[in-house]
Amino acid sequence: MLEQPGDVSEEIKSLRRCINDLVSLLGLPAMWSGGESSQIILTLLDALQRMLQLDLVYVRLKDPGGDAPIEMVRFGRSQKRQSQPHEIGEALKHWLEADPQKQAPLIRNPIGDGDLSIVPMGLGLHGEIGVLVAGSERADFPRQTERLILNVAANQASIGLQEARRLSEQKRVASELDRRVAQRTSELAAANVELRAEIAERKAIEKRLLESEALLKNSETKLRQVIDALPTLAWCNMPDGPNEFLNKGWHEYTGLSPEESHGWGWQVAFHPDDLPPLLKRWQELLVSGEPGEIEARLRRYDGVFRWFLIRVSPYRDETGKIARWYGTSTDIDDRKRAEDGLRRSEARHRVVVETASDAVVSIHGSGGIISANAATKGVFGYEPSELIGQPLTILMPEYLRDLHQAGFKRYLATSHRHIDWQGVELTGLRKNGEEFPVEISFGEFSDDGHQVFTGFIRDISKRKQAEEALRARERDLSLIIETIPGLVWCAAPDGELNYLNRRILDYTGTSSDAWAGLGWKNLLHPDDREPTARQWSRAVATGQPYQIQCRLRRSDGVHRWFQALGQPARDDQGVINRWYGLLIDIDDRKNAEENLRNAQARLMRATQAATIAELSASIAHEINQPLAAVVASGHACLRFLAAQPANLADAREAAESIVRDGKDIGEIVRRIRALFKRTTLDKFPVNVNDIIGEVLRLLDGEITKRRVSVETDLWKDAPLVSVDRVQLQQLILNLLMNGMEAMDPVHDRPRKLWIRSRPESPARMLIEVRDYGVGLKDHPDKLFEAFFTTKENGMGMGLAICRSIVEAHNGRLWAVSQEGAGAAFCFTLPVEASAAP
Repeated sequence: MLEQPGDVSEEIKSLRRCINDLVSLLGLPAMWSGGESSQIILTLLDALQRMLQLDLVYVRLKDPGGDAPIEMVRFGRSQKRQSQPHEIGEALKHWLEADPQKQAPLIRNPIGDGDLSIVPMGLGLHGEIGVLVAGSERADFPRQTERLILNVAANQASIGLQEARRLSEQKRVASELDRRVAQRTSELAAANVELRAEIAERKAIEKRLLESEALLKNSETKLRQVIDALPTLAWCNMPDGPNEFLNKGWHEYTGLSPEESHGWGWQVAFHPDDLPPLLKRWQELLVSGEPGEIEARLRRYDGVFRWFLIRVSPYRDETGKIARWYGTSTDIDDRKRAEDGLRRSEARHRVVVETASDAVVSIHGSGGIISANAATKGVFGYEPSELIGQPLTILMPEYLRDLHQAGFKRYLATSHRHIDWQGVELTGLRKNGEEFPVEISFGEFSDDGHQVFTGFIRDISKRKQAEEALRARERDLSLIIETIPGLVWCAAPDGELNYLNRRILDYTGTSSDAWAGLGWKNLLHPDDREPTARQWSRAVATGQPYQIQCRLRRSDGVHRWFQALGQPARDDQGVINRWYGLLIDIDDRKNAEENLRNAQARLMRATQAATIAELSASIAHEINQPLAAVVASGHACLRFLAAQPANLADAREAAESIVRDGKDIGEIVRRIRALFKRTTLDKFPVNVNDIIGEVLRLLDGEITKRRVSVETDLWKDAPLVSVDRVQLQQLILNLLMNGMEAMDPVHDRPRKLWIRSRPESPARMLIEVRDYGVGLKDHPDKLFEAFFTTKENGMGMGLAICRSIVEAHNGRLWAVSQEGAGAAFCFTLPVEASAAP
């Protein structure tokens, strides 16, 4: 601690001088920048002698090169005799060679009479730079402020001296480097003369070589220009396979640079599925030395793969040895696609014809049948082979044959059709002589200059029967709709109403014209017109079912509530071809629902009032224990103060208990509010065993009064849990009080309360409170519901709040009935993340 002068003003002046001196010392490095070590030491000695009024200040610096140390000294004005620095060093030698920290700070004054108080300060981290010694004849030297100034001065000097040494070493290294550079320059100048002659000779050789290379490059450039101008992808490979050259067209097509495609890099341009067979074929050609070709897909610069025909041929030198491989890649993608398309088309048509359920028959210009598919047997009863060479009229009734032949001849002569060839309905003749309705569609094409006619002949006898049955059903449906006790309507796909049954018209007292367009809006209640129209427009636009409640005006002007329903009818392709709708009178139900809502609102208000009363009683229940503790502590405090003499120590402790319990009451209220407001809890890591101990101490008087024995089984190394401390105390207090209250009626066995804590898993702690009371006989599943209680005067909020506390801490609370007597309440809490393994 700082010395304590009697005069406070003197202490303040001393501290101010100390601060000013420290500021001055901190400014010294700016003065020392770039200076020599001797300059730094002289400045330091003068500053310290002036600031601290020292009788002696001495510095000895170690030479990093191993030479004699540098010594400097300053004396105070009071010293009559002054000595040289080495004399002071010799006088302090014995004292400094030993550990200065172990030497007595008081030595004989080497330059005068009496004793001198000495303070040594090492310069450098371990004194490797040197030592600073400050001395004063004052008996109280050094004071704490003087020692602080000396420490700061030693540190600042160490930094400045290290910087000076570093600069000195840099100058020495630079001088040595300049010397070596000069020596090396002289050596290089001699070698330079020899090189110039050699360079002149080489330049002459290089000139001749460049002229030869220019001629060769000119020839190669012309050849490359020719190859680049070829309207195909051309390339040249080495005898063993890797690429040597790819023309400009190849690079532009693939988007690969010469560096990317050189050697074997060209492989990345080919389709992954085609590359293995391409390389296999290329290896075969390299082995055989014969020309060849292969088809593969080549990737274009935009990522699209196209088919190419790759042709390659070897070039041999005078000895017959392969010198290069030359090749071209020709785009055949369009041809491949056309061939594939043709094959697929033929296969598709063949499958269509062979699998068609209609009879497919082809005839030539003379009218004879040249082909028939398998379905012909199912339609006409003939095997396809039986019809080949027969006239088409074999499939027609007698009265149609002459008409067909006359019309067919006229078409061949004039190209004028006497009937429509697409979807015409005629009569066919089966092999067994049965006549039946058919639908015929014919087409014509030329095959090698010969006209061929192909027709699809469909048996429509079942369709005709179905159409007749459909017409009958439509007649029945129309009769049902007109007689059904409901309001039915139909609309076109665009939403335009096109049918209203008689009941709608009778109910509204209107005609169909009044409903045309959007005229139906005028029959709705004014408040329902726009919402209903928007909902109907949205349903028509999206194809979604239509449903809305609206008020429809009856013929007498009264508006009644209706449920309007609309459902789209779709064809096989999912296209809406009609809307069907129904209007259901729900006016009586709407009135009943409104009456029910009013009754429910009244019941809710009554329930809320009851809930507020119960909740107020619950809060009073929760703060009852700490309030009782406040009252008890207050009585105790009064007794201690009334004693003669007054027991102030115990009274103070009782008053502190009142303050602490009062804060707990506030925390309980705040946390109950937080539970219902779902606000964030103030969680901190705590030891559950500590909380259990605190609650047991709080309930000590209650435990004694109720004659309950408490047994604990607490896990010794219980990990920390992150909880709100007050809420956890409230939780354990409620469970313990419930256990003791459950044993109040017990008189035939001991009243025992058992508490246990143990890890349920590495991440969760389990706390169990077990009593030997009356047990959980009635409604164990409703224990944690608000306002449910098994006690005669209970409020039913204690366990509900306990569960809210546990759930707010991401835990679980449950009850277990014990065999024999009593019950156990268990809850788990998550272990603090840093404590979990």
